[in-house]
Amino acid sequence: FPHDQFFSEELDHGEKPIPVTSEYSWLLDPIDGTNNFARGIPTCSISLGLLRAGTPVYGFIYDHASGRTIHGGPGKGVFVDDAPFEKAECEITSQSVISIQSLANESAMRDENKLQMNFKLRAFGSSAIHMAYAALGWTDGVMAHRVKSWDIAAGVALMAASGGSTRFFDTEVFPVKSFSSKAEGFSHIAGSHAMCDVIEKTIGVSCKYRV
Repeated sequence: FPHDQFFSEELDHGEKPIPVTSEYSWLLDPIDGTNNFARGIPTCSISLGLLRAGTPVYGFIYDHASGRTIHGGPGKGVFVDDAPFEKAECEITSQSVISIQSLANESAMRDENKLQMNFKLRAFGSSAIHMAYAALGWTDGVMAHRVKSWDIAAGVALMAASGGSTRFFDTEVFPVKSFSSKAEGFSHIAGSHAMCDVIEKTIGVSCKYRV
């Protein structure tokens, strides 16, 4: 695809952001869960998102722990390797599982403490895995702080394909209008629309942007 643009966390492009000018672009995180990978913990992934006009339309997440590729996009469905996958909706209860990051950050810890009083929390160490598992219904939701666009671009497409929602606290992440590997992190939640509504209410946040 010679007219597509290709962006990656590892891209060295100097100090200036690169404008997104092509209709289609690709956003790659070659190792999401670097600390896990370096220690030999298999919970890490490769995340590749296809964007159209800056918005994720298809995602590929290779789950190193299971050796499977989870992929899909809005209108295309979700697949585990070559098999179509139908997400089973679960009732929201105190047993619902929400994936989180582990950050020594005051706002993150405050939000996590609120969630911990109401749900089961898991921290797998890979934002892409968090999004993929929630899109499949293996977990019920995601909350993360200090995430970058390449961490979740593929997962955003998967979440939309499964009928879910990705919501951002106060940063408009998509559509991506320019790319910088030095971009600041942002906070987001994801899951079914109902789960996202409950997370917002639980932590007392009204997300400004949605995909």
